[in-house]
Amino acid sequence: MTTFYDHRAERAVAEADAEARRAQAEVLRSDTQLRIERERSTTRMPAAEDTTHGWDDASTSPSTRPTRAERRARDAEAEARREDILAEARLRRRQRAEEAKRHRKDIRSRDRAAWWGTARRRAETLRRTLVLVGAIVGVNLVAIAGQVTAFHKGFGWDLLAALGAAAVVESIAIYVGWHAHVALIEGDSVFRLRVTSYAIALIVGGLNYHHYAPDGHPTDQAIMFGLASILSPWLWAMHSRHLHRTQLRTAGLIDPRAPKFSVLRWVLHRAETWQALKWAVRHGEQSPSAAILAVQADETTTEGAVLLDRAREQITAAQAALIRTQSDLITVTQMVIADTTPAPGEMTVATTVEGPAIDHHGAIAAITSPVTSPITPANDEVTTATTIDCPPQPPADTPSPVIQPVTSPALDSEHDSDRDRPDEQDNREAEKWVRAAMRKGRTPTQGEIVERYGFSKGWARLRVQAAREEMTAKGYRFLPGNVVQPPSAPATVNGAPSVHADDINITRLEVS
Repeated sequence: MTTFYDHRAERAVAEADAEARRAQAEVLRSDTQLRIERERSTTRMPAAEDTTHGWDDASTSPSTRPTRAERRARDAEAEARREDILAEARLRRRQRAEEAKRHRKDIRSRDRAAWWGTARRRAETLRRTLVLVGAIVGVNLVAIAGQVTAFHKGFGWDLLAALGAAAVVESIAIYVGWHAHVALIEGDSVFRLRVTSYAIALIVGGLNYHHYAPDGHPTDQAIMFGLASILSPWLWAMHSRHLHRTQLRTAGLIDPRAPKFSVLRWVLHRAETWQALKWAVRHGEQSPSAAILAVQADETTTEGAVLLDRAREQITAAQAALIRTQSDLITVTQMVIADTTPAPGEMTVATTVEGPAIDHHGAIAAITSPVTSPITPANDEVTTATTIDCPPQPPADTPSPVIQPVTSPALDSEHDSDRDRPDEQDNREAEKWVRAAMRKGRTPTQGEIVERYGFSKGWARLRVQAAREEMTAKGYRFLPGNVVQPPSAPATVNGAPSVHADDINITRLEVS
């Protein structure tokens, strides 16, 4: 137990005293040394002393002796040093004394705080003991008093015998309840012991009730003594559960209480409050504000995730539309190339244009000279000469190309937007069907191919072009009106092969 007296404070004071004594001793030594030096300086040496003692004329000369002013200055300096040493010793002693005093004061404060803490704990323990005694022991005393009165006055028993019988009857339920309390504190099962104590209490309470209500009609005494016998084990069990829950809470084996929300919040924000309550129970949070903020943060995160997914879907759709647009541009380019490229075996006319030339934007270039396009026929063929005079025109500004965004629904009006794109197998099947129709003497139209396979007209034109090249290599000729002539039946005009105007294709414009 800590006391107001501490040996450390005593040691501090003793050290301060020893330091002061050492300072005084040092001052005394300094004074003694100064006095000795003063006596030596004032002593006169004999003039004629034997040289064997180490004295000579120079050492006894008047010039080597200190003057009176020097001696006074030396004495003043020694006195000042002595005063400084004493002042420093007094200061250290005062500081050590103050430190010891402050240390003793701190010790007294700690002792006083510890005493008050112990007193408060004892008062709290006493209060709980009094509550326990008043609630449990008091109820048992009332029940015992009822039993004693019934046995002594009702049955005529002796007072000591009635008191012993009442104590035995009432102590049975208390004994079983005490064992249930011990089992619960130790972590064992207490169900059977609780049920047994409650059953015994009901029997004893019924006995007490019957003593004061023999005819069955309730009276004040019957109700009071009967309830006193019944409530005794129940109050004991309540106290046991409280101690057990305290142990579990200290060990961290029990969930904290759920947060309490105001009635106004439940009325105005029922859904949000319910979500906050569920979140708090799940995460063990007791602060209502923290639970509300967590739910709001989750909602914000969810909304942000939805917006992010929507933006990703839009970006994916835009990329798909861009890919489809590029594919359509490639298809259109192939269609233009297919339209401007002559089939093998057809008559071509090489035309050189000098003058105004139209570029891919439609701009007209400067005209330099007229152009003549000769056609060189084979033997016995028709010769055609074409002369084109192009008047000069002023150059026009090249307009900027306008590219309309192409989306999947507006890609082609002749077919559905949700169908698949053609693959190599579709290309082979379509070309095979076109070649079979050509062998029968007729080239199928693009509309027929589109109607049969469900793809675009550009794709149908490419399939016709591929089949036409293959059939031309085998000797087939393609006449106007989609007529196909096999190799065994050539068409002639006056003994020469016929040439139709539609078979002449201008395939290239050479602009000088």
